[in-house]
Amino acid sequence: MLATNTAWAVTMCFLAGGPGVTNEQAVLASVVISVIEQAEVPARELGPIISIQIEEGDTVEKGELLATIDDGDTKLASKRAELELEAARAEADNTVRVKLAEKALALARSELARGERTRELFEDAITDEDIERRRLKVDQAELEVRQTEHEMRQARIHAQLSDNALQLAKRQVERCRIVAPLAGVVVQVNRRAGEWVQPGDAVLRIVRLDRLRAEGFLNASQLAQVKTGQAVSLRMVLGKGEEKTFPGVLKFISPEIIAADNRVRVWAEVQNKDLTLRPGMRASLMIDAESEE
Repeated sequence: MLATNTAWAVTMCFLAGGPGVTNEQAVLASVVISVIEQAEVPARELGPIISIQIEEGDTVEKGELLATIDDGDTKLASKRAELELEAARAEADNTVRVKLAEKALALARSELARGERTRELFEDAITDEDIERRRLKVDQAELEVRQTEHEMRQARIHAQLSDNALQLAKRQVERCRIVAPLAGVVVQVNRRAGEWVQPGDAVLRIVRLDRLRAEGFLNASQLAQVKTGQAVSLRMVLGKGEEKTFPGVLKFISPEIIAADNRVRVWAEVQNKDLTLRPGMRASLMIDAESEE
């Protein structure tokens, strides 16, 4: 363990004294590049896959269609729901019965009023039974108006339920489309066209490479120099001794110190726009203690 600590101290002193490195900079001699975002893209419906639009290694955008599950039945269900909604809306918008019931009520009230006026003028011209029959017609007409208004309300509710059913049917059709949840590179395709899948089955895996994690260990004696949000520079030695620098931001400093070697785990988010960096690579990381994004 003493040898490890000594080697670490020597490395830190060497880097701290190297070209372009100041005492205000904390340096991690070795960090590992890993993925920040990745997704196992599942099937969301039961059925056979009828097409796969991508292959391993393809770069995809968020929302891009990757594969399609057989959606014949779901499309038919969606069309049926659409027709049922059209019929329900037509029924809800049909006010003919209400208008007829209201006119029948107006007529019944008018006949009752005429009968009552006639009886006031000529007492024996209209019998009590006739007046009662006219009042009964008014009551029946009022009930008919209420009934038709109730049916109209029911028709509107049915139209809303039909609309909900249509939206659910459309969502089911949409769930037959497997789309990319994030932009990245397809690194694994688990299923092929013709294979049967169930909801939750992993169809493929996507890894985002335009921003990556650089993780390593910082000597605890340098904790006072760093905090999250500071700018970092990742240095990678490429082929033929060529060196390239990638900008980033320090995202995490562990609250725990590893007592055995007095180190702290940290990681930074590094920009990788040209996709030069690959998960699994090793590089060095410089943290500018005076900068903060």
